[in-house]
Amino acid sequence: MTNVRELFPGRDPIAQFVRIGRDHHKMDGLLTAERFPVDRAVFKAGLVSQQVDFLAELQKRAETILDPGIAELASIGRSEGLPSRAPWAAEGRPIEPSDLVNRETLAQIARFAIKHHFDAVLSPTRYHERISKEDLSVDLMACKLLREALDREGGAAVAIDYRLSVAHRALKDNDQLALVLRHLPHAPTENLWLHISPFGSDASAGIVRRLIETIARFEQLNMPIVVDGVAGLPALALLAFGAAGGIAHGVADQERFEGNAYHKAPRKSSGGSAPARALVPGLDRQLTRQQYDAIANAPGGRALIACSDRQCCRNGTADTWDNPKAHYLRQRRLPIEAMGEIPNLRRVSHFIDIDLRNAEKKAGAFSRLKVSDAKVDTFIREQQKRVYNFAPTLTAVQEKAVLDRRSRAPQLRIKRNTQAQQGAR
Repeated sequence: MTNVRELFPGRDPIAQFVRIGRDHHKMDGLLTAERFPVDRAVFKAGLVSQQVDFLAELQKRAETILDPGIAELASIGRSEGLPSRAPWAAEGRPIEPSDLVNRETLAQIARFAIKHHFDAVLSPTRYHERISKEDLSVDLMACKLLREALDREGGAAVAIDYRLSVAHRALKDNDQLALVLRHLPHAPTENLWLHISPFGSDASAGIVRRLIETIARFEQLNMPIVVDGVAGLPALALLAFGAAGGIAHGVADQERFEGNAYHKAPRKSSGGSAPARALVPGLDRQLTRQQYDAIANAPGGRALIACSDRQCCRNGTADTWDNPKAHYLRQRRLPIEAMGEIPNLRRVSHFIDIDLRNAEKKAGAFSRLKVSDAKVDTFIREQQKRVYNFAPTLTAVQEKAVLDRRSRAPQLRIKRNTQAQQGAR
């Protein structure tokens, strides 16, 4: 990429944001056992009252961000249940635009963020299938009023990150994208979060390429970019190409975003819980125990699928399944840390020539197993095909030099707010 303009020389750090869900008790155990490698964490407003102790302990070592859950609260499909526990939820109905720019609503969010010592708040924005001037104006006004509320309530040190939750097809429309690019620079925000539908960790190489090309248009904002709801190879591709300076996902969940669910009436729960899954880095996917065992029982399969990282799973498969979340956190963290050690201008070539080649070798080894379960065997071959498509597809992006600058990484903000709290005392 000889025509790349390197604005931020050397090795820029990479930001990994981890979303904390209902299983905070397990996370608390990992934190106590020094197995929680997280320095940026996002908390849902509806769960904070149950997570106060864990939140306070984590704030001693990590940046914490409040997600007020406005995108969910403003939707038909997601406004009930957990999001409705937020103090600013509208009783019995989704939040409307008038609620969103209500100063008291925003003051509630500000006071909540300050009370619980959050370092930052995601802006109170909604999910949009289309970006209209009217909808964007409401979201931007809510962001502005939240900034005013934070300053007025004593939270000047609390940052705001603007979260653009939107359908990808809207960003491919030049008029809609131009609207965002024209007005977003005026928002009182430090980082831009892109929550794009449909996209996630299972994305194909073609989808990743199109998203890199789309995000390239945002680089003119000269603002750190975080892509929300992605992990694995798609996330590493975005980071390698400099399309994002950070990524966000949950602990073995929230790795994909489908905005269509926001517009559909919520389904009645069947009462059953989702089957446990464990991350298999060699396939870049999480597998159920049935899928895992089908591979492990194939000749040579157990040696291939078992975690060989003794700092992660000392006893191999037994440890992986005893604590799949600890395994997940470490195995998602390691490749991001490794990429952070690569000089900026070498990240694309390193990702294509080394990371993807290694992924191809592992996927190829899995595909050569004689797995008796036909569905699992088909799944493996589909994953192999997906992985094999990344290198040629992204090499084309490399040759086009789509990005002539890289997204900066978001700064770690834990010290700033901690010092402000100490000063207030």
